[in-house]
Amino acid sequence: MTALATPPEHPLAQSSILLTVPSLFFASAERFPDSPCLGTKVEKHFRYLSYREFAQSVLWLRASLRARGIGKGDRLALMSPNRPEWPLWDLAALSLGAVVVPIYPTLTPKQVHFILSDCGASFLAIADRFLLDPLPLSALPSLREVFLFDADEKPALSIPTAFSKDLLEEGKKISEGSEGSEELSEKDLATIVYTSGTTGDPKGVMLSHENLASNARALVEYEKLTSLDSCLSFLPLSHAFERMAHFMFFTSGGAIAYAENVNSIVANLFEVKPTIVISVPRVFEKVRSRMLENMLSASWLKKNIFFWALRNGRKARQERINGKGLSLGLSCKLFFADLLVFKKARRAFGGRMRFFVSGGAPLLPEVGEFFEVLGFEILEGYGLTETSPVAAANQVGRARLGTVGTVLPGVEVRLAEDGEIAIKGPNVMMGYYNRPDLTEEVLRDGWFSTGDIGTFDEKGFLKIVDRKKEILVMSNGKNIAPQPIENALKKSKYISMAMVVGDGKNYLTALLVPNLDPLLRYARKNGMISKDSSELLKDERIRVLFREEVDRFTEDFARFEKIKDFALLAEEFTQEKNELTPTLKFKRQNIILAYSGLIEPMYGK
Repeated sequence: MTALATPPEHPLAQSSILLTVPSLFFASAERFPDSPCLGTKVEKHFRYLSYREFAQSVLWLRASLRARGIGKGDRLALMSPNRPEWPLWDLAALSLGAVVVPIYPTLTPKQVHFILSDCGASFLAIADRFLLDPLPLSALPSLREVFLFDADEKPALSIPTAFSKDLLEEGKKISEGSEGSEELSEKDLATIVYTSGTTGDPKGVMLSHENLASNARALVEYEKLTSLDSCLSFLPLSHAFERMAHFMFFTSGGAIAYAENVNSIVANLFEVKPTIVISVPRVFEKVRSRMLENMLSASWLKKNIFFWALRNGRKARQERINGKGLSLGLSCKLFFADLLVFKKARRAFGGRMRFFVSGGAPLLPEVGEFFEVLGFEILEGYGLTETSPVAAANQVGRARLGTVGTVLPGVEVRLAEDGEIAIKGPNVMMGYYNRPDLTEEVLRDGWFSTGDIGTFDEKGFLKIVDRKKEILVMSNGKNIAPQPIENALKKSKYISMAMVVGDGKNYLTALLVPNLDPLLRYARKNGMISKDSSELLKDERIRVLFREEVDRFTEDFARFEKIKDFALLAEEFTQEKNELTPTLKFKRQNIILAYSGLIEPMYGK
């Protein structure tokens, strides 16, 4: 693989700090000053800041923040939807040696308060008043100042506040040369990323500059990214996956355009014409479903041509997998299938796509096959927040569907006797913030125990078999710990047992075992005396009761942690039915299999 060229001299891109995130960005700004960097839609067209323009804004903001006393080790929390200010503040703070703490804008005020309090945030950069107003900032003694991206009327807070645009103007007036640059080290803490825990409060994953920068450089080389590449960004930047995608493009000198919103992704793909799209499986599932639904409702001729093309595309794909050449007849059919259907589909995605990247959850084989038949390549990868996040990935031209690829250069992976994956390398976290006990459980001699079970095939491709830990990884990439939700549900006097379901799905459901005594009392009080327990659970009035209870006791959870649907069970989970361990923990896979007839209808199957 070709190594990255040594960048020209730059006050923030010196060889002594080469493995820091800012040094990689400023090196690209030196090498590709006029190349497009960040794009947003203005009126009807996407407009881009060049690397020179964006780097200048980073330096201005950096100067202003430095003048306000923000420096090495200070915690700056960043809470906003995707927009250019996100990487602007990220890079400016990181270049000062500050520690950036991303926060999902969809979290509840209670969850945000925990993160701000736990990390000891001194500064909060936030999108707007809509996100700011519900936060209990008075209960955060460590918070010194709040910065707002959107400039409207300042909130009436006891804590000083300022607008992002004003700080940029201040920075323009401050002269700062190389003599003012911070002495960053690759071993310095760069960020604390809070990820779901299994027993309640989230854990703060500590990642150094080396963790992030080494992962970005390895991925650029591994996937052969260049300054000519571009992507459409729509995953939340608070997620380690999307943030690393930004660091990759800042390293290669490529361009990033922000989608207008989730509903405009397909239209924006045609406008931006990206070469790479990084997403989670749920988005690919939605695109495939929409295309199939559109074809099913199309004219008879168009519908039949489309599905004829798909059938022959699948045949040709299978022949290639089997190592066989295509017959003359199949080659001719494939030519016309491509001419009539597949080329049009590729043009709808902009016509320049080199590959898709899928991560955060397993990709359904039928979804991957669908895109391959259309002429796209989807590269699945694997990693965790604790590994910065990528540890393995497929490569262009040698991807194997159903695997997460081969291990990145510089990273080691080994399997324990039970198949648990352990990872070692420059991308492995420093530890969990304020939780040495949890760090010791998973980090030994530099090896991080993932809790995932895997196997290697004969060609060294890693396949994820199962999850040793109970974290639910949804198809939209969200990681959710089920136990806190289950414990909250059991606070209801009507719920005896609750098991949350949603691994690989795009929303959560639950299996609920009612507490019969109070439920029967409720039934008698509301004129349902004649009903026995099994018949009672089918009564719509009982469904309404449980819907109210579920909503009430999960009120403090984030939107993506809400229970969309539930099934009421007439019997408790037991050890005798192999549903509980001796310590009464759920055997989740056994329960899911036993109640698949109730679970599948909740997901529209």
